[in-house]
Amino acid sequence: MKSAGLILFILSISTVYSQPGANPYTARLTVIRGGYVEFTFNSIDKLNNGITYTNYTQLSICYKDPDNSAGTWKLSVQANGANFTSDANTLNLSTVDLTTSNAGALAATYFANIPLSAVNSNIVTGGPQGTETENIVNVTYKCGMGGTMLGKTQGNYTADIIFTLSP
Repeated sequence: MKSAGLILFILSISTVYSQPGANPYTARLTVIRGGYVEFTFNSIDKLNNGITYTNYTQLSICYKDPDNSAGTWKLSVQANGANFTSDANTLNLSTVDLTTSNAGALAATYFANIPLSAVNSNIVTGGPQGTETENIVNVTYKCGMGGTMLGKTQGNYTADIIFTLSP
């Protein structure tokens, strides 16, 4: 029996800091946990049913704009390439879906089952102003659901994932 492949994610996250001192404007995205995600497909069950990591990545968002108290933020995600790659193989990015949720009672829209792609996709919109402890976003990953990994070539597949915070 062939051994199954290994899929690796490397998350590339940029943190933006406001000016120091009395500047009241802030937009900051921080990874609290789950900056590295690894999917190991090493059994028929995992190849057939896929792997889910619930609330694996947790992001903290500080967003303050005193000139626009109704101003909100959005969080988007994209891969830094068209496919997962290994030595000589590729795997379509759409084998991974992302779902977001909040760790509290944020008034925002959280999207479910967003296929990963090389195009920026909104995963949270309408996020409220607040501090890092008030704006916590959880990201769940689902890979290979519904038998999409059956028949795939084994290997270590990688892709950079970019989260972007914007007004």
